[in-house]
Amino acid sequence: MSKHSTPPTVFSSLQHTRLNPLWQTLKNIHGKAGQRWLETLPQQLQTLLEQRHWQLLPMHYKLSYHLVLSTSAGVLKLSPPCEAFTREIEALKAYQGIPGVVKLLDCDPDFGYLLLETLTDQTLGHRYQDLAQDRQLTEQMVKIIQNLHGHSQQNTPHPRAKFPQLADYCDGFTRYHARYQGKTAPFEPEQVRQAENCFQSLCRTSPEPVLLHGDLHGYNILIHQQEPVIIDPKGVWGDPAFEPTAFLFNHLPTDRDAQEACLKQRLAIFKTAFGERVLPWAFAQSVLSALWHDEDGEDGHEAMALAARLQSWLKV
Repeated sequence: MSKHSTPPTVFSSLQHTRLNPLWQTLKNIHGKAGQRWLETLPQQLQTLLEQRHWQLLPMHYKLSYHLVLSTSAGVLKLSPPCEAFTREIEALKAYQGIPGVVKLLDCDPDFGYLLLETLTDQTLGHRYQDLAQDRQLTEQMVKIIQNLHGHSQQNTPHPRAKFPQLADYCDGFTRYHARYQGKTAPFEPEQVRQAENCFQSLCRTSPEPVLLHGDLHGYNILIHQQEPVIIDPKGVWGDPAFEPTAFLFNHLPTDRDAQEACLKQRLAIFKTAFGERVLPWAFAQSVLSALWHDEDGEDGHEAMALAARLQSWLKV
């Protein structure tokens, strides 16, 4: 920003048309609570900025499920207060001090904000180019995951009560069944049933759990000064072999044959690093992801198509 430019105001920032899809997403996910939060947000945000002596800077971050603003103090991430956002704050606190994790500077779960160090917005999630490039990216992901799990196990205390277990994710299947009791469900019942059984079996036979990021795909890793920096942890206790699933599902090629070759290569690399449980976790989680999409009013059929392909590779 030049010395003659005018810093954006809260009103002008929140009135930007590019935010309209975000506002609708927040209403869909948080319902009436989200609507009330949005109505009070301008005044609440203005008060926060004045109290902290923070100045808004021009907005440039890509937005999906949270409002992310640049300020003179760092990156301000805002959300309607909810359990998931509070867990993200707790996960960031638990990961502080681990190399390669974004620094948490300030937070208030009751308000629904956290302040992070300012980083580049370049992500690790580059567009798919070819198998050679994707092999390098997948091998880099292995190192990132191993570093996160290794440091969190050795050096960081994690009060387990603050985070859910992977087994708690089974509630997604329960809610799906309740949602369509007596109604025509959108997905093949047998596929859902097999995924649910697989998820439960993997939870029962899980090795020693670690504190997982829970959504560690390429768009939740920023490249800052040539080094990867992890953002947006979900925070969940579980099997280390679960962690690669999020990366498996993202930035895939669109061509079916290329996508299959890419998936098989990623799975082979992850299985070498984290064991045979990676594939069944990927199948079960892709189905659960489809159910979550459906719960949020979105289309989950793409995730179910991926699940069908993964299921065909399982040894049964």
